[in-house]
Amino acid sequence: MIDKELTTDNNIQALGIESEIQETISISLVICTRNRAQFLPNHLASLAAIQSSILWEIIFVDNNSSDDTANVLARFAQQSAIPVSIVHEKITGSSSAKNAGWSHSQAKIIAFTDDDCYPEANFIDNLALAFIEKNIGFVGGRVLLHDPEDLPITIKLSENFDYFNAYSFIGPGYIHGANFAFTRDLLEKIGGFDPLMGAGTPYPCEDCDILLRALNTGVHGKYCPNIVVSHHHRRRTASDLAKIESSYLAGRGAFYMKALVDMPEPLRTAKMWCKSANHFGFKAFVKELIVGAGYLKMRNLIDRKDSRPICMVVTCFSENQPGYLDFSYRLHALAKHYQLTILSQDALTQTELMIEGANYVALGRKSGKFGWLYYLVQCANTIRKQQPSLAVLLHSSASPISLMVGKIPTCLYWNEHPTNLMHVLKTFSPVRNTLAKMAHWLVFYGAKRADLIMPIGEDHQEDLIRHGVKAAKIKMIYMGVADSFMQHAKTETPQNKPIQLIYIGTVSQARGRDVMLDAMAILAKDTLLLKRNSAIKLTIVGATESELAFCQQRVKALKIEQFVHLVGRVSGHEIPTYLAQADVGICLWEQNQWNEFNPPTKLFEYLVAGIPVLASNIRTHTRYINDWQNGLIFDYDAQSLAHAIFQLHTNKHELPKFKHHAVMSGRQHVWSKIEPVFLDAIQRLSAAKQQNFSLIQQ
Repeated sequence: MIDKELTTDNNIQALGIESEIQETISISLVICTRNRAQFLPNHLASLAAIQSSILWEIIFVDNNSSDDTANVLARFAQQSAIPVSIVHEKITGSSSAKNAGWSHSQAKIIAFTDDDCYPEANFIDNLALAFIEKNIGFVGGRVLLHDPEDLPITIKLSENFDYFNAYSFIGPGYIHGANFAFTRDLLEKIGGFDPLMGAGTPYPCEDCDILLRALNTGVHGKYCPNIVVSHHHRRRTASDLAKIESSYLAGRGAFYMKALVDMPEPLRTAKMWCKSANHFGFKAFVKELIVGAGYLKMRNLIDRKDSRPICMVVTCFSENQPGYLDFSYRLHALAKHYQLTILSQDALTQTELMIEGANYVALGRKSGKFGWLYYLVQCANTIRKQQPSLAVLLHSSASPISLMVGKIPTCLYWNEHPTNLMHVLKTFSPVRNTLAKMAHWLVFYGAKRADLIMPIGEDHQEDLIRHGVKAAKIKMIYMGVADSFMQHAKTETPQNKPIQLIYIGTVSQARGRDVMLDAMAILAKDTLLLKRNSAIKLTIVGATESELAFCQQRVKALKIEQFVHLVGRVSGHEIPTYLAQADVGICLWEQNQWNEFNPPTKLFEYLVAGIPVLASNIRTHTRYINDWQNGLIFDYDAQSLAHAIFQLHTNKHELPKFKHHAVMSGRQHVWSKIEPVFLDAIQRLSAAKQQNFSLIQQ
């Protein structure tokens, strides 16, 4: 072992080992931060003041900050003489952030401190010296109180060197996570930090957990008081003290319970836990047992080979569901951070919904409103049995499940108005209409009880608030369109070629099927427009077999075969190919209550693809389509559509302007820009609910 007095010397050259350190040791200092922009300047100044003759770097991990943290770090990185990397980690929690940080590094030594700590100028050199001795896997340092007005907590003042033998037991408090370091080889061997532990989770004990696991690999550890940081934690009140003590209690419970189950000598762990209980008291010990059991329960829900928490997704697709892309985007995004179990009525076979590694459960379909309720109850029972970290209800009609799953966090995707899910008949039918209105009430009441509601448009958002849903629970997120749609956008203007119109979606009477065909017939009969070099052609994509047969007969009867091309159902991934051949999209819905709320997916797909839109005059169209800017607005009838198409052809020179405005208005609907917002809201919900559950347990 290096002599203790020598290790306090700041001059590495005095030990005659500068060349050895320079050649064999490089250090990454990982610092995780979240929403501390106003406090970061002092911390960054302390980092800039560190002096060292060896190679080292700083890795900041921005753990989902919503303030000005990103800009503060970026400015520091630009001005720093020390190499600086900035890593973004969306999963909230210090362990996930630390894992993201050290995984980014290639250094042999990985050090960690907090964003409210100020390392001394000799921090890096003294840290390097501590690892000179062979078989040292980790090192901890002193943590001083920076501000004397802060409470004397979360500090480590000992001035004595300490040594931890391999396979010995190290408990809470011996080394602090605000000032410790590991060899990279050790971190890789033990798999880094437990993502179920640490700040941002119910169990803030990732530091003592990783130290105990490290010792059980056969390495040794040290505490070196000459490696110093000052902690500016700003906790000053009795309430602050109570919170930190409650947090420590939860951490101890999870730490000892995990050690009891995982470590090779459970009797030793039990003995150390009893010793700790003798210090903190029997009441605290009982609470620790309860919290520890909660940690094991949560851990048991997670596959040992996959540390991601479990998310259960409830789908509620109709038998004639026209499209799946908006659901697909959300499923693939969730799969990046969660293990997915996807519940459905029928077995899912659509390629858009196939997620590698996801568990699919088909619960069966029964008809009618009671069949719908039966399915929801089945879903709720399945969720309660599995106890996932999160439940995502991927359809408005799934909202009542939030009433039946207890404290499990629920996120509701609000994509359809209840009046379209259960129609109130215009004819006299008191029983059926009463049932429909009760179903509407139940869906809205379920939305009130959900923890997070994600409506797809402004009209849905306003309607939810009118029905009593708290605005704080609502995060409006557009349906989204894949980036691949942008890559297929056409920019040229057809000169002597036909203008290619396209309609993609449900090919039904309510969605304007007859209006489109009749409009083409009007143009063919009343003008020479279509006959002149087939100046306009219409492609209709998405018909079922029965719809396709009807359209073929109708096209033949109207004698417009040469102007209309019919395509059956296609995979969502094929749609960009069809849009690549189009100049203008058609979006038309008959006017009714539910269509005033539900913006159609194809509207945004057209815009993202740079295709202007011929849109019927309905609120969910006119909110996004500006007449003679990114499209044309027409009344919902064949004559009006025919007139709009005629105007389009007459003003063909306006198409470049239309396309430019379509691209500009489509930018906000690109899924790659929406996905981070979607995941951020999901993870904030999950973290907040876990923290609340932990406090209830305590």
